[in-house]
Amino acid sequence: MDKVVALGNAACNVARSLQGLAPSIYETYYMDRDLDGQNCLNLPDYTEHEDYDRKDLGDYKSFLSGISGDKLLITSCGVISGATLRIIEAMSPSDTVVLYLAPDRSTANKQELDRHKVVFGVLQELTRSGAIRDLISIDNQLVDKYCPNLTISKYHEKINEYISTTLHWSNIFQNTNPIMKGNKWSE
Repeated sequence: MDKVVALGNAACNVARSLQGLAPSIYETYYMDRDLDGQNCLNLPDYTEHEDYDRKDLGDYKSFLSGISGDKLLITSCGVISGATLRIIEAMSPSDTVVLYLAPDRSTANKQELDRHKVVFGVLQELTRSGAIRDLISIDNQLVDKYCPNLTISKYHEKINEYISTTLHWSNIFQNTNPIMKGNKWSE
């Protein structure tokens, strides 16, 4: 997956971290509010999750139309994640792997938990039906157990680095020919 589409603030932060690891490998597209720069699409500033599913999102279809082949969509359960299904539908979903950033359920409020149930449920159903190629769910609450010495000021930055590094190396291993197959060396 050399094409990455990030939807929302948390997803954009993970995508920036991934882009920083290997800028020559990843072609990254950012979708959020108040963005500027190359490959960025500003979405409207709606206050309700459902508005991103129902109301005008601007020129998102033409923004996504040039993205072909295998791609990774990173999303979470923020308010803007209400656009997730529309984004997936515009991206030829059968070539799409979705990385879902689950919230810390011990600190999430009721609205965040409700959005999590909706978005994650829809993504599970799309995966089961074969509409999207794969779903990867990452729980920040579990990731922080593998990141020693986290500080409050660098918490999200370090979590994002861990997630992006893991994705990057997984991508490398999936796209590298093995030197051994079974019990024999490859030729």
